[in-house]
Amino acid sequence: MTISSYIIDNITIRPVNIISESSSIREEMKKKVEEYLWIHANEIEDIFSLQDMFGLHPLTVEAVLHQNQPSKIEEYNRYIFAVIDGIVEEDSSKNKTIEESISKDKKLSSEMIIEDDLYMFLEKRWIITLNFHNHSLEENIKKKIRTIMQQTKSSLYTPTTFSIGKESFDNNERNILKKNELIFRLALEEMILSYYPILDNMNKDLEQTEEDILDENISRSNKNTKYQLSKILLLRKKISFIERTLDMISRAIQDFVNRNSIINNNSSDILDALPRTSSNISQTLLNPDSIRRMHSLNDRIRYLRNDVENMHQRTISLRETYNSSLSANLNETIRTLTVIATIVLPLTLITGIYGMNFKFMPELTYEFGYFYALGLIAAVGGTMIFYFKIKKWI
Repeated sequence: MTISSYIIDNITIRPVNIISESSSIREEMKKKVEEYLWIHANEIEDIFSLQDMFGLHPLTVEAVLHQNQPSKIEEYNRYIFAVIDGIVEEDSSKNKTIEESISKDKKLSSEMIIEDDLYMFLEKRWIITLNFHNHSLEENIKKKIRTIMQQTKSSLYTPTTFSIGKESFDNNERNILKKNELIFRLALEEMILSYYPILDNMNKDLEQTEEDILDENISRSNKNTKYQLSKILLLRKKISFIERTLDMISRAIQDFVNRNSIINNNSSDILDALPRTSSNISQTLLNPDSIRRMHSLNDRIRYLRNDVENMHQRTISLRETYNSSLSANLNETIRTLTVIATIVLPLTLITGIYGMNFKFMPELTYEFGYFYALGLIAAVGGTMIFYFKIKKWI
């Protein structure tokens, strides 16, 4: 089993064994309302144990088993279920020759980016997170929780100029108690942060590929030219994939924020008009502060989408630059061949004239006729080469 579980209160985050201590943990949480339970799993088989323990809906379990689901945040009877698309980059092109990279281009395109979805089950007192590739996700969340606890603890007991006694303390206390919402937000942030290094690497690849295309020495190599094309196509696939995943994440968060804004902000008569279905029960689970933070997180996703869109445009420009480079190389080759043919043409004419088998030709009996013909060929050829260099055609 690869399930990690923690009891989180206002001061500490304590590891527990949810498998063997489930009864004692449940009794402890009943007595201490400030405690929250966080379960993290990184193997797909763990979902079956969690299903039996927490009564997870079969549809959510099926979504985890099938994987590669589009990003969504859905409300069920007792909890919120979220699927957030993530990605992991495996740079298998390092330490490979150009020939190996070209021959294994199809394999590279399937290995460079791997889907790494995050699944979350958020209830009022517990949260379950599942992620199968990002092994640093759990540790990063724990570090951030401890940092936030220290900051919140210091600010909670330090009165400000505009504190209003016990009412202000109670409001702050309520805000720091919802550790499951905090983990929900931190996990979302971690998935978004995982995009940044990948986009940075892709920006570097774009710049390097552009430099290689514009480099005359590299552009003249046929193998390098093929490699540049494969890199451009691979970058375009990666950019399209990331653009699609970010769009799905943004829509899922925006839809959820909009639904909760209606619940939290509208008047009671509008709430009464809403149908009393099971999906409405969990819509008020997140407090307004968490909704605002998710809205702010969605703004960061929009920024990433704009960055990816700019990269997409750069890829199109890069492909046009590549085609222009090919045309320039082709024109250079044709010009070189044309110059050679132009120089050889009069020389061929001279050798053709003196190669005719007429009986009476004045030069046939000339003692130095052979050397005269060679000198004429050299003079004509040298004059044309000199003329072409002056014109900078060669």
